[in-house]
Amino acid sequence: MLSFDSNPGLISPSKESKRAELRRLLGHCFSLEEIKTLVFDLGIDFEELEGETKTSKIRSLILIMERQHKLEALIAAAARARPDIVWIENGSPTATCPYRGLSPFGEQDAPLFFGRERFVEQLVTAVRMVRFHVS
Repeated sequence: MLSFDSNPGLISPSKESKRAELRRLLGHCFSLEEIKTLVFDLGIDFEELEGETKTSKIRSLILIMERQHKLEALIAAAARARPDIVWIENGSPTATCPYRGLSPFGEQDAPLFFGRERFVEQLVTAVRMVRFHVS
C-alpha cells in the first residue's frame, strides 16, 4: 500500500514525490467530470475542493484524503475506475506508458485506450448517414 509518514507536519521527499505521482496519474487518467464522480463516491462535496482547475481540485482532494487518513480509499476508488492502471507498486503509484514507439498496437493493447466510445459511436453514425459515390 501507498504509505505516507504518520507525522502530517513532516513532508519527506518521498512523500511529496508519491503525492506528485498520484496527482499526475489522476490528472492523466480522469476528466474533470470523472473526478467529480470519484469525489462523490468518496463522500466528499466537490464544491469543498479548493481551486477552479482540474489540477487544483485533484491537489485539494489528495490533501483532504491524506488528512482524513483515507488516501488508500482514494487509490482504491481510482483503481476500480481505471483497472488497467497499476496504481500501487512497491509503495508508489505507477502506470504503464502506452507509448510504443514505432511498434504496432495490437489487441493486447486495448486496455490502454478508453474514453473514446461516444466519439466512435458518433463517427459510425455519421459515416452510415453519408452515401459515397464512386466516379
